[in-house]
Amino acid sequence: MYRYIKEDLFTSEIYKVEIRNLPRFVGFNDLKKFLAKHGLNPHKIKLFGRQTFAFVTFKNEEERDKAMKMVHGMQWKGQVLSVKLAKPKADPILRKRKENEGESAGGPPPCKRTDDGDEEEEPLSVQIANVVTPLWNVSYDEQLKRKEQEVVVVLQKLANLAVIFANRTTPYSVYSPETYEGHWKQLTVRTTRTKHAMAMVFFNPQKLEEEELGALKNSMKEYFTEGEGKDSGVTSLYFVREEDLPCELVAGETCIQEEMLGLKFRISPHSFFQVNTGAAEVLYSAVGELAQLDQDSIVLDVCCGTGTIGISLAKRVKKVIGIEMCQEAVEDAKVNAKLNGLSNVEFHCGKAEDVFPNILNAVVSSSVTAIVDPPRAGLHSKVILAIRRAEHLKRLLYVSCNAKAAMTNFIDLCRAPSNRVHGAPFRPVRSIAVDLFPQTMHVEMILLLERVDYSEDSVL
Repeated sequence: MYRYIKEDLFTSEIYKVEIRNLPRFVGFNDLKKFLAKHGLNPHKIKLFGRQTFAFVTFKNEEERDKAMKMVHGMQWKGQVLSVKLAKPKADPILRKRKENEGESAGGPPPCKRTDDGDEEEEPLSVQIANVVTPLWNVSYDEQLKRKEQEVVVVLQKLANLAVIFANRTTPYSVYSPETYEGHWKQLTVRTTRTKHAMAMVFFNPQKLEEEELGALKNSMKEYFTEGEGKDSGVTSLYFVREEDLPCELVAGETCIQEEMLGLKFRISPHSFFQVNTGAAEVLYSAVGELAQLDQDSIVLDVCCGTGTIGISLAKRVKKVIGIEMCQEAVEDAKVNAKLNGLSNVEFHCGKAEDVFPNILNAVVSSSVTAIVDPPRAGLHSKVILAIRRAEHLKRLLYVSCNAKAAMTNFIDLCRAPSNRVHGAPFRPVRSIAVDLFPQTMHVEMILLLERVDYSEDSVL
């Protein structure tokens, strides 16, 4: 049945793999484009309806092995792919001939077929061997190659793990959110282009005495300032007992600094700042492009964090007004404005739903542009209603890190007026997606919305 693979004629069946755990509803072209995107050139691709697996053949062993190493463990549309070698397809002519011979001799009906259409006709001894020693018919050299590949896949997952703490022990256990026992909760590390690094150690003291906690903090300080951890580059070390309590500075500077778009920014422990500075530059440049600002523009920067968006646009506009609920971030934003020599920027601390409506109503200008960059859940409904009521606000830029979660906001901004929602609606005009989170499924989206002008018979 498999004699053809031993002949001198070429067949890609001997370089065949099975890709499993494919996303649902993936088609031939989808899989072909996905493989081509990663530099792979399959010879044949075979899918089976809505099944989540496919058979792919290649022209030679090198391309097949490359595909196995690259695709195995890769994430595609939320699914983690797995790849293994697949058996060649049985010769269809010989298979048909055997079926005919069996029928003419009054033999049993055709055997049960496997997923790829091949029949299971092996004797019982071979079936047992396939289960107990599945590599019995694979050369030993090939067995070693496969096992080496499995080991490499495991090691790749370990490759980036730090070993600096491998030989260090602690009398305090890891905190368990299920039993509420233990101490070590979380380690947050923030690094910048300026070679600054802030480490925040979250620790549940349980019933430890202040003397024990003091000894622990001194031990941490000594390790990062004089011990082996000195080379780690930590410039700010914080100890956090409870998330709602102030951070305790153990060693180093109180803040770290970052440079972005030629500007300087101070970042405190609880202040929000985009984790990917290079991509953030692309994001904020795109915001500036869509905003179409001029020297008469007034920018309302809602959920402004440390003031990054507003400060990056300040030199183009008449005034920037930032709103942020985190007091630390507001203080950082004010310092950042001074660091960059800006006098046309002001920041207000408070929840957007409490502060924004009054500020928006107080701004009387035909050149007002609001830029909102809310948390993942989106804007509070009170902010949306205030935006709708402020008819002098004609342009809105919505920066979202989760467009699906913000869909309710988008609908409320664009829905027709009602007893609850007053003011002319907005309409989406243009959108830009920015890959702020490479190697993940997350993406940042900028949506430009403009107020509908009924006097010009605009249509939603």
